[in-house]
Amino acid sequence: MPDLHFERKRVLFGASHIVSEFEMRGTVGDSAFSCDGVDVFTLRDGLIARKDNYVDWLTYARQVGLDVAAAA
Repeated sequence: MPDLHFERKRVLFGASHIVSEFEMRGTVGDSAFSCDGVDVFTLRDGLIARKDNYVDWLTYARQVGLDVAAAA
């Protein structure tokens, strides 16, 4: 994915978390894709203690032509 790109949509701040919503775009072979994602940062003592990432992989798979049912 040489053209992989992340566009930040919204960032939310809390006392112990930061949530960053984004759109991930790019191409795989000849197939373009665009799907949503979220990074969740857990804070401890003012520092990032953990980062979790959630991406709509089902949308990605469908857009790039992966057979999700065959993988199950």
